[in-house]
Amino acid sequence: MNLTQLLLFIFTILSYTIQAQCPNSTPGYLSGTWTNILSSDTTTAPTYTSPPSGLPNTEFVIIQNDSLASDGLGPKIIMSTLDGRVIPNDLGMMTCNEICIIPFSYDLNQLKTIVDSLYGAMYLPGTTCCDAAGQFFLGVCDSLSANGINSGADVTNLNDVITLMGIIAGTSNGSTSLTNLTTTIDQVNGFVSLFGPCSGGIAEVCYSVADSASAMDCYTVVEPNSATSVDITQDTVWLAPGDSTLLAGTFLPNSSIDTLTWYNSDPGSGISVDAATGLVIAGSIADTAWIYAKAINGCAKDVAVVIVSPVMSIRTFDMTKIILNVVPNPFNKSAYVSFYSEEGEYQLEITDVTGRLCHSERYFLNKGNQQIELSTENLNKGYYFLRIISRNTLGIQTIIKK
Repeated sequence: MNLTQLLLFIFTILSYTIQAQCPNSTPGYLSGTWTNILSSDTTTAPTYTSPPSGLPNTEFVIIQNDSLASDGLGPKIIMSTLDGRVIPNDLGMMTCNEICIIPFSYDLNQLKTIVDSLYGAMYLPGTTCCDAAGQFFLGVCDSLSANGINSGADVTNLNDVITLMGIIAGTSNGSTSLTNLTTTIDQVNGFVSLFGPCSGGIAEVCYSVADSASAMDCYTVVEPNSATSVDITQDTVWLAPGDSTLLAGTFLPNSSIDTLTWYNSDPGSGISVDAATGLVIAGSIADTAWIYAKAINGCAKDVAVVIVSPVMSIRTFDMTKIILNVVPNPFNKSAYVSFYSEEGEYQLEITDVTGRLCHSERYFLNKGNQQIELSTENLNKGYYFLRIISRNTLGIQTIIKK
């Protein structure tokens, strides 16, 4: 690069770094409810408990809550829609699949401008923006063209934005999570102003989304006349190593044609359960497992905690619920869980959406209010379940790492 090119480059960068930032905006919040739906039915129109504001375009991201995206950062995005209404059959959903609808606000014209600038502007004399961007995102313009995006006019909705960000993130050939989508936009915002004319004067890609469970509308696909609730008689079972016990479960309504299936949420556990009968057999070492009974057609389920201890004989009893408060939630690097405990031994577990145990720790706590820092350094971004168990108490809380 000669002196003239260097000066031109510096001037270009300076001329594009003094630009308007994103307007103040708030995401849209939905009901946070979970509803059963037949595969041939259409989801109801989303109703805001708090509407979005500040950005010109709002669409709805549809995620499959029971399927992990290929990026490993959370449930996969299936598509987006303008009105938030979908038919499970059209999405290839089967019985017990789970879908959630999330409002996503953004500025469509920004993305149109960026794409037009990538194709039409020059980074420096003799260097196209596609060439310049290709140094960071290999073959970005070729990938855009292969996906039918040859100019800003081809970016017409949120699905195109998801495709664009998937190309930048390198996940265009696999499924993308909402966490990965927003993370990619944040990464783009970290350097977009450095691309001068290739950014089209855009200093920051503006978006707003609330991806907490309390801000979505979610649905479970069920069969007609299926069970709507399941109850396991034993909430907690203590077993000595090698012992066994038969769990009992019922479902309602009794008139429904349904069947219970039993499973252990932790496939690596030494505790086994017969899928058809609910017979639980303890392993040879101390262990804890969550045993689920699920209605095959209705997908409703209940859980029993099975604890294997060398000093325990077979005992069952109801557990007292622990109220857990996790702050912040969602969190970036660290979070704290607060709760009230009696004196005794407590087990803290974190599992992912597939039921895999990600972290386990035991504490002996005195009676009173407790605050424990969660071990999150080994957690990828996504949804997790936090549970705290003692001899006769149980607490559950959904946590999200951003």
